[in-house]
Amino acid sequence: RAAIWDTLRVELDQCPAEHQNGIFSFAEYGSGAGRLSMAVAAHYPNATVLSIGDDTDMVKDHLEKVMARELWNNVVCELKLDGTLTKNVYESPEFFRYQMYSPNLI
Repeated sequence: RAAIWDTLRVELDQCPAEHQNGIFSFAEYGSGAGRLSMAVAAHYPNATVLSIGDDTDMVKDHLEKVMARELWNNVVCELKLDGTLTKNVYESPEFFRYQMYSPNLI
């Protein structure tokens, strides 16, 4: 994964207008233990990193590491990874345009 991170960092460091100052969203499907997602989150603290995994133990391990390293910009979730999820996110015209904070509704 180090080679992947090196390649990704070069691409992200080119700073296109849409993510100047490290403000962008990044989704990793099949994030496993989260090494790549956490590297992105640590290097770009203004980014929002969404890590999607489908292995309960690996997602739990990833979440524990995120909390220990206080990478609050790395959201970790467990979902079934399939073509439908990827297609729906890809075809979404925006990434989380509508957001709601409602802890009392849960």
